Amino acid sequence: MQCHARWQFDEARSLYEAVLQEEPGHPDANHNLGVLLAVQLLRPKEALPYFEAALSTASKQPQFWYSYIDALTKAESFDMAQQVLPLAQIYGLDDARYEQLARDLAQARSGEQVVSPVVASPVAGVPVRLGVRKAPTALHRQSDPPSRELQPVIDLFNRKDYAAGVKLAKRLSHRFPASGAVWKLLGAMEQQLGRLPEALVAKRRAAQLLPGDAEAHCNLANTLVAHGFFDEARASFEQSLQLDDGYAEAHFNFANALVEMHQWPEAEAEYRRACELAPGWADAHSNLGFLLKKQERLAESAESYLQALAAAPGDPVVLQNLGIVRSAQGLTVEALQCFKAAVTSSPASADLQGAYGEMLHAMGWLSAAETAFRRALQLQADHPTALRRLGHLLQHQGRLKEAETCLRRCHALQPDDVVILFEVGTNLSEQKRWDEALQVFREAIALKPDFAEAHINLSKALYERGDLTSAAREVQASLSVLPDVAQLHSNLGVINTMQGRVDEALGNFRRALELNPDFDFARSCMLYALSHSTDVDLEALTREHLLFGERISQRVGNRVCTAHSNDRNPERALRIGFVSADFRQHAVAKFFIPFMEAFGKRPEFICHAYYNHAARDMDTEAIERHFAVWHPVVGLSDESLVAQIQEDAIDILIDLSGHTAGNRLAMFGHKPAPVQVTWGGYPGTTGVRSIDYRLVEHAYMDPETFRRQFVEHMAELPAVSAFHGLEAMPDVNDAPVLRNGYLTFGSFNRLSKINREVIAAWCCVLRAQPESKLLMAGMTGAGCPPQMLEWFVQEGIGADRLSFHPRTSFYNYLNLHREVDICLDTFPYTGGTTTNHALWMGVPTLTVAGDTYPSRQSAMFLRRVGLECGVVSTSVDGMLEQSQQWAQHADQLQEIRSRLRGYLLQTHATHLDVVVAGLSQALRVMWRRWCAGQATERLRVEYEDIGIERLPPLMEKQA
Repeated sequence: MQCHARWQFDEARSLYEAVLQEEPGHPDANHNLGVLLAVQLLRPKEALPYFEAALSTASKQPQFWYSYIDALTKAESFDMAQQVLPLAQIYGLDDARYEQLARDLAQARSGEQVVSPVVASPVAGVPVRLGVRKAPTALHRQSDPPSRELQPVIDLFNRKDYAAGVKLAKRLSHRFPASGAVWKLLGAMEQQLGRLPEALVAKRRAAQLLPGDAEAHCNLANTLVAHGFFDEARASFEQSLQLDDGYAEAHFNFANALVEMHQWPEAEAEYRRACELAPGWADAHSNLGFLLKKQERLAESAESYLQALAAAPGDPVVLQNLGIVRSAQGLTVEALQCFKAAVTSSPASADLQGAYGEMLHAMGWLSAAETAFRRALQLQADHPTALRRLGHLLQHQGRLKEAETCLRRCHALQPDDVVILFEVGTNLSEQKRWDEALQVFREAIALKPDFAEAHINLSKALYERGDLTSAAREVQASLSVLPDVAQLHSNLGVINTMQGRVDEALGNFRRALELNPDFDFARSCMLYALSHSTDVDLEALTREHLLFGERISQRVGNRVCTAHSNDRNPERALRIGFVSADFRQHAVAKFFIPFMEAFGKRPEFICHAYYNHAARDMDTEAIERHFAVWHPVVGLSDESLVAQIQEDAIDILIDLSGHTAGNRLAMFGHKPAPVQVTWGGYPGTTGVRSIDYRLVEHAYMDPETFRRQFVEHMAELPAVSAFHGLEAMPDVNDAPVLRNGYLTFGSFNRLSKINREVIAAWCCVLRAQPESKLLMAGMTGAGCPPQMLEWFVQEGIGADRLSFHPRTSFYNYLNLHREVDICLDTFPYTGGTTTNHALWMGVPTLTVAGDTYPSRQSAMFLRRVGLECGVVSTSVDGMLEQSQQWAQHADQLQEIRSRLRGYLLQTHATHLDVVVAGLSQALRVMWRRWCAGQATERLRVEYEDIGIERLPPLMEKQA
């Protein structure tokens, strides 16, 4: 398998066969040898017996079925593949991979059906005087050598023995220095040998000696173009055509020079004159097609390429260029016909196979694209473009190790290409191999110190590794070299936000936006940072969000979709699209996985995922298996994603990111679906008016307060999320206060949420209970930020009452809750996932619920379990009072601790049913409204609407 992964295919095959010699029924050896044959060696028919042998001994391996059906499709055994698909599902193939195989099979079949010959009408005529295709001509003059001496030079030219021809022509030029014919021949052969200075001297002499020879002036013009002497070249072409306006090659070459000079109207006129004089000259029609395409005159370009094909049927280059034009016209079937015809015409061309692969990749035919790239590499193992494009495709699919192999091989072929080196580093980052990625990025910067993308990803890798101090230092060093790169300022803003330095972060984001006002990521980050600030009032925060939406609307303009062709049947199965960058190990996944496990089974919904991140992990796989269709869309333009969503005929499109990283809010501005919803991800309005609804839990916020903060309409549900905390959790212990005699408070929130006012509030609590202590987790590698320590000193809290714990494993993070009696929340951005984890560990959280959406997150989760009366307040004084109450009622704190997990376990399934049923009902109401042409307005789903009783609270009465 190691040889297989390193592309040592011959050695891998020998080793697999050796294993099978000893144990013919070895399932993994049979399967892996089948993969090697079908995928890497492109011999799928030979692979089939190995897959069948693997399945005969291990029929319950879904991957074996997947590989077998993929090979059947590649072997064009379409009927068999169709028959085996349902059987694979019976043996455990998940829905997502089933759908992928079904799509690949349908695409392969449709490909066979649509590929037909490209037909072009024949034209008459033949090209005239093609210069270098035969020896230069001129009338014999007295100054020329006798024919018996000149003819051997002509013969050497025609035999392409240019070196010998030059020697002989030079001897003749000494004897016959006034012979224009000799200098013409000498110039032509010098140019064929690549000796342009010598060619120019000879051709100048020929043109001087033959002032009435159109060909001599044309030849001189061609060499002047090669030197970049365009003004002189123009004069020579014009002189040539003045002598002979019927000289097709002069018109053609003059047009080529005009293209280089960006004189497109003149170039077009010259190409058309060449085509008129030589209508059967494929090159003239082809070059005209190229020029017209550069001007985006696609229909005319296609016509020119068809004329070229009529003159040169089956010309692979012309077919490829016509395919590119058809693709640009949106005629994907016709484009595929052209590329297929090109590779059929020239099957041994690695370049064409690679271009065919790029076309298939752009069309989303990923399996066929991979085959084309691998076929190109079979023809030319060191084809850098095919290697690179295959690497990109594999990376797009999340096959990061395979992609790494491609990119490293490509870099070995082109060690001076700093962009490929950068792509290796990006791949390593996505694999979370931070140290290797950092080394590669630094190598790239050493080769190209102003390589902005490498500087950006270097700081990003340090940030994602959790080394915020080094990341900040790296960005500042980069800014000293590249002060005007907006993304570097934005990266520094993100780092400062995560370290709780919100004011500095806002300055960074504003500088990034000065440099690039359309930098949506920086603007979203600024909004996120503003949501953490205690210095920004509600009106200012809302105004900034609305400004974001206005900029999106202005940019989209009249491209917004105002008419949707979706079937207005109010009761049919609905296609629901979910857009997120967080279908991976991320806080959002903790809520979304249990939801999709239930929602994905509902027959009235067909779920499509649009995943905007390259990373794949166990959570990604857990989520993907519950979707009918899975689209990786990272790197896809807004326009392309809009087209994909419309092609999928999505009825309701749901944003799961808001203004968090990886969002596609600008795409939502195009309104690709009739109904659009935002849910979770970000506790605030998107500001995008084309998003119709925001999902909100009952009693989260009164309608009037909501209306003042959101452009979306409120869709109130009994519950909007279900959190499942059981992931090898430690047992819940007794409250530490029982053994310590004092309360231990805790904070597990991100540093970005902890500001000066938060520390002041916590210190009020600590001062009121002099024996109490505070445990803070989630510190970066450098420990507690010095600024934060200084805040505690200013508040009179000594280090002996504080303990700081670094980021750690998930289990150890949960285990720290065993040392905590009660958590202290942050504000104005309160906890979410951390509040839930604490509840599952039996630990409630004291929170201050404000008037903004993010300030009420923790309150929502605490209200669900019936604890709001004891832990939710509306002021710091209220938090202080509640903390003192719990110090006096440690027995009740212990009772809550002992009962919380059992309560959550007992109610989780019902709570999940409430979320799924409530959202299902809301989506149906939204859809019925759209079908009826009703205006979007607030909606509310009650418990009675979904037939589920309200859950009882954990405690009837709290301290």
